[in-house]
Amino acid sequence: MVFACRLLLIIIAAELVAGVYAFTSRSQLIGPQIPEQDQTDPISWNDLNELSSQVQRFNGSPEWQSLAEGLIGKGFYIQGELAFREAVRRDPDNLIAAQGVAFCLDRTGRISESNKLYQQLVSKTAGETRQLILYAIARNHLRMEEPEAAEKLLYENYDFIPAKLMFNKLLVKSGRAQQALPLIDEFLRMLPQSLLFQQIKREALLQTANPELALQAGDMIERAELLIPVNFNTDFLTEKNQQYGFNRHWYEYQTIADQLPPNQKLNILQELQQGLTDDLSSFSVVLLKESARAAAQGENLQELKKAVSQLEKMKLEDADLWEFRGDMFKLTGDVPQAIECWKMSVSMTRETRVFNKLANSYEETMQPVKRDEALGEAALYAGLTAFRNNDMKSARELLEKSLQLNSENAKCLYYLAELNRLGKLFNEARLKYERCLLVNPRHGRAMTQLQKLKNPS
Repeated sequence: MVFACRLLLIIIAAELVAGVYAFTSRSQLIGPQIPEQDQTDPISWNDLNELSSQVQRFNGSPEWQSLAEGLIGKGFYIQGELAFREAVRRDPDNLIAAQGVAFCLDRTGRISESNKLYQQLVSKTAGETRQLILYAIARNHLRMEEPEAAEKLLYENYDFIPAKLMFNKLLVKSGRAQQALPLIDEFLRMLPQSLLFQQIKREALLQTANPELALQAGDMIERAELLIPVNFNTDFLTEKNQQYGFNRHWYEYQTIADQLPPNQKLNILQELQQGLTDDLSSFSVVLLKESARAAAQGENLQELKKAVSQLEKMKLEDADLWEFRGDMFKLTGDVPQAIECWKMSVSMTRETRVFNKLANSYEETMQPVKRDEALGEAALYAGLTAFRNNDMKSARELLEKSLQLNSENAKCLYYLAELNRLGKLFNEARLKYERCLLVNPRHGRAMTQLQKLKNPS
C-alpha cells in the first residue's frame, strides 16, 4: 500500500513538472502580440509586423520597447502594455519602458494602478522626465476627483511650466484668484503671449471684479498663441504615430510638399491613397483634397475631375469642394461659372487664396468694382491673420489697404478701431467704431467698445 502511494505521488509530481515545462514552452512560443491585418491600414501593419520580427529575432528589451511604442502610436494600448512589460522584464532598469506601462494603464482607465507605478518611478528619475511623471500623477488625481492631492504635487513641481499653469487654474477655480494673480503676472512678464495664462488671468480678474484689467486680458487673448504644451499624452502619441505606418509617409510628404512640382505631388498622393483600405478614413478626404489642389496647380483637368467626383461620392459639401469646382470651370474656360463656385466657397469659409482667384477672374471679365471688393476681402482676412499673430504693423497696413478698396466694410472698420484703441488713439478709435455702426448698426462688439470709450470706468 505504501509503495502504491509513493508511486502515485511520483507520477503526479512528474505530470506537474511536465505541465509546467509545457506551459513555459508554450508561453515562450506565443511571442509578441500585434493586431490582425484588418484592424489597421496595410502600411502600419507592415511596420508593426517588421517590429514583431525584430523582437523574434533579437528578443531584447530595446526591441520590445520599440514594438510597444509602435503599437501605442496606432492606438493598441493593451498590446502595447504587454510589450512594455516584457521590455521591463528583460531589463528592470529600462525606465522608459516602465513609464510606458504606466502610460498604457492611464490610457486604458486604470488610473490608480498607473499612479502607483508612476510613484515608483519618481525617485528613480530626474529632470524633465521626473517633472512629466509628477505632472501625470497630478492630472490623474484630478481625474479621480482628488484636487488637494493634485494641488500639492503641482506646487512641488512648480518649476515645470504646465504644472505652474494647472496650479494657478486650481487656485482660480477654487475662488483664490487674489492668491493666483501675482503668480500669473510673474509668469506673463516672461511670456506675455501665452494664450492659456492670459485666459486664466482674465478669469481671475473677473472673479476679483476688475473689469478694466479683465478687458485688457481679453484683448491679449485674441492675439495670444498656444505656447505651452499641456496635452503630453496626445503629443507623445502623435510623435509615435508619425514614426510608423501611413502617418510616417504623410508626415514626410508634408515636409517636402512645398518644394515639389504639382505632378510629382500627385504621384506621391496617389501612392499614399493606395495604402488606405478604408474609404471613410479621414485621411481619404485629406488625400483627395490635396490631390485636387495639386491637380488644379498643375492644370491637370482629368485628375482634378477624378478627385472632385470621389469627394462628391462621399456626400461632402464644403468650401474646399466649391473651390475645386471653380478650378474645374476655370480650366475649361467657363470663368462665370468658376466665379459662382468660388463665391459659394467664400460664403462658407473666408480664404484669402479664393478671394484672390475671384479678383483675377473679375479682372479677366472686366468687372473692376467686384475685383476691388475681392481684393479688399483678401487684404482684410490677411490683415486679421496678422492681427491675431500680434503683428500689428502688418495688420494695420493690410486693413488700411482693404478699407481703401471697400470703405463700407464693417469688419475692417471695427478692427482698425481696435488697433487704434490698443494703441491708445482713443479719438480715432471712437470715429472708426461710429463708422462701423453706420455700416452695421447691429455690430455688438463695436457698440460695447464705443460705450466703454464714452463712459470709461
